[in-house]
Amino acid sequence: MKIIFTTLIALFLYSANASAQPQSSFTLTSKVIDAQNKPLAPATIYLKRVLDSVLVKTEVSGADGKFSFEKLQAGSYYLTIAMLGYETYQSETITLTANKTLNDIRLREKATALKGVTIAGEKKLIEQKIDRTVMNVDALISSGGATAMDVLEKAPGVLVDQNGGISLKGKNSVTIFIDRK
Repeated sequence: MKIIFTTLIALFLYSANASAQPQSSFTLTSKVIDAQNKPLAPATIYLKRVLDSVLVKTEVSGADGKFSFEKLQAGSYYLTIAMLGYETYQSETITLTANKTLNDIRLREKATALKGVTIAGEKKLIEQKIDRTVMNVDALISSGGATAMDVLEKAPGVLVDQNGGISLKGKNSVTIFIDRK
């Protein structure tokens, strides 16, 4: 009797734990283009929650203008896209309940008449270098009090699984440097 009772409790706890785990994750993809339908790269794409405008993940568009956010939970999000020389784009609310591919996103060129030039230094959140992608954590407001793993989850192309395993665009052999070390 004790064995049956213990087995039933174990099965109940296992099923309760399994139902508490996220059942599925989704992918959101699109492409950034200019007025002549040419792909724009490297545009920085920020995925934010509608509820509180918290940054969920960042990506950088590839040479073909395409970007993809993977392993997203169901919910309401919006995109903000920034690129030098173009107006910042903000999307409508995107409700994610399945994998979704958005229509191409067209950025408009920023037209400004210069009256004077003022140089102000501010680090961009994401810098695309020839041999690496640099994420300046100081530029991320929500990184205050966050752990290194929390910040890595928001880095472009980086996926952190439930066990703390890190992969970059599906490749597990990744080297991550913090302060160039």
